[in-house]
Amino acid sequence: SDIVMSAGATDDEAAAGGSLVASAGKGADGGNMQLESGSGATGAGGDLRILAGSGSESGGSVQMSAGVGSGEVLINGGLSQMDGISAGAVKIVGGKSTASEGSGGSVELMSGEGGLEDVSG
Repeated sequence: SDIVMSAGATDDEAAAGGSLVASAGKGADGGNMQLESGSGATGAGGDLRILAGSGSESGGSVQMSAGVGSGEVLINGGLSQMDGISAGAVKIVGGKSTASEGSGGSVELMSGEGGLEDVSG
């Protein structure tokens, strides 16, 4: 059976809809948070989808950031343990435009910025 969580909606065009927040506890080490889809006993495992909402001006963004203090963001294709079955791929695709004069979204890879050094003469 399904578990459904939903924040409050509004028909007021000047007000934002409700937010849904889940957080792990803090301590000497912070608590972990895990979202995991179900295993398939005889078929495929369940998908995990993170979708931002659409809007009349622009769609929402999906943002992932590692914690302050050299945390990492890792995107990893799935493991294969069966002969003849390829391991999971990692695909990064820019957005699609269906507008007659629109263009597709770009894909940018950028390195991080280093600290600024004070140089005096």
